[in-house]
Amino acid sequence: MNGIIKPHGDKMIGYIKSNGYDVQYLDETLDSVRVVISKGDERYEETAKSSEQILQNSKAIKFAKQNKLRFHAVRKIASFHLPHLFMGCGDDFTSEFRDWDEGQSVKITDKDGNTVVNMDEGIVEYLETFEGDSEELEAFFLKNKNKIIKNVALTSLYGKTKARIEDA
Repeated sequence: MNGIIKPHGDKMIGYIKSNGYDVQYLDETLDSVRVVISKGDERYEETAKSSEQILQNSKAIKFAKQNKLRFHAVRKIASFHLPHLFMGCGDDFTSEFRDWDEGQSVKITDKDGNTVVNMDEGIVEYLETFEGDSEELEAFFLKNKNKIIKNVALTSLYGKTKARIEDA
């Protein structure tokens, strides 16, 4: 959609549900909907309102308002709370994507409000200096998958390393 490959609409909801999450649409009016996605102790909630700036230029809001509001609230949850389901890459609504897109490290804020870089230096060094074959890289990825896919910069570095060895 708009040049970006990502699950959209009911396919996005189907993917979330296929991973064991429940999706509920609450407090629905003509101009807003509250969506709750939950699984076990996990619970994520977002509200979509037709007055949101991002929806103002939407073609779908004009002919399928209820669907667009529901899908937008689900997309917010997917982007802000469940990006790991979509290969660890938040979409273009997230600050992590904008940092990555600008070539910066992914920055996070700790509980005291301090900005820290969320990078595993061992993984970075290994990927930057990797000289093995694709099977060895795949084994490394599987061993470190949880760390790599939860960090946009590490995911990008892994992809660049994979491309580099495949082109060699």
